[in-house]
Order: sequence, then C-alpha cells, then structure tokens
Amino acid sequence: MNTDRIYPVIALLLLAALTFWLERITRSPDEAPRIERTDPDFIGSNIRMTSFDQAGQPHYELTSERIVHYPLSDVTDLVEPRLLYETVEGELRIRSREAEAAAGLENVLLKGDVQVERDATVSDPAMQMETDRMRYWPDSQRAFSDAPVVLKHGNITAYGNGLRADNISGVLELVGDARVQMPRSSRNRQ
Repeated sequence: MNTDRIYPVIALLLLAALTFWLERITRSPDEAPRIERTDPDFIGSNIRMTSFDQAGQPHYELTSERIVHYPLSDVTDLVEPRLLYETVEGELRIRSREAEAAAGLENVLLKGDVQVERDATVSDPAMQMETDRMRYWPDSQRAFSDAPVVLKHGNITAYGNGLRADNISGVLELVGDARVQMPRSSRNRQ
C-alpha cells in the first residue's frame, strides 16, 4: 500500500477523534438531557387564593376543593371552583363542578352546572345565570359561552344558545336564538 495515501486518512481520523474529545470535555454538566414531565407538580386540597389589583386591594377570591397543576402545559384543573368578587355594590359569585385554568388563571373554562349570581343593587335587580360550559377571564371579568344559557334578571327570564358578557361595562349579549319571558305590567292588563 502506498504510504502517501494513508497519511491523509490517518490525519482525518485523528482530526475526527480530537473533535469528538473536545466536544466531550467542553460540554457543560448543566446540559443534562431534559425529561419532559406529564405528571403534576402541585396538588392541593381546600385551596383559597386571593388576586390583588394594581393598588394592592383584593380583586377576587378563588376557592377550590382540589387543585392540580401540570407544568408541561401550564394547565390547572380545579374541582368545585368558586370565584367571588366583592364590591361596594354587592357580590358576584361564579361556581361550577370543575374548571380548567390556562396560563396562571388568565382564562378559566368552567364546566358542569355553571352558575353565576350577582347581588341586587339600588337600581338593578339580582341576576342569576346557568349554563353547562363557560370561558371566563377573571382579570377583565369577561365571559363567553357557546352552550345554552338561562338568565334570570329580576322577574325576567331569558334563554339563548350562548352568551358574551362584560361585567365591568355591564353588557351581556345572548347569542343565537334568544327568547325572553317578561311578566305583564299592571298597566298592560285589562
């Protein structure tokens, strides 16, 4: 065999071995392979959390019989969640059988026997709303549902195929086929 041909092959093998050795000794020990976890990193029972506004005042309170957080998806499952807003005008209470909160309670999907109750004020009667599923944004107090809704406002009952609501502005829109039942006023009876 010709030695002129073997020297370049030996040089390439030496260069490859040296590259491999350098890569191994310069690898940081922090670069260990990351194991993706699908199991929860937090499980709690009888949890009560309070969210504060920018002025440091309580904004809302969330209670839940059980809470499970999954770090991989940043989703939190809640059993029997209850949201409570207290203002000088009264309370707003939201509850369901279960919920799924995304990204640190940015929005919450309430599922199973969702009930919303708002106290009466001096100028506005009490309000109750029922649906099977509703997405709620706690900080902005907005809601959306594509499930049938029953709304009771004083002695008026309304039905819709869904809703869009903004509690801060006081706007609630029934979506789809809406029906309203209003009692006759005394001036209309003859």
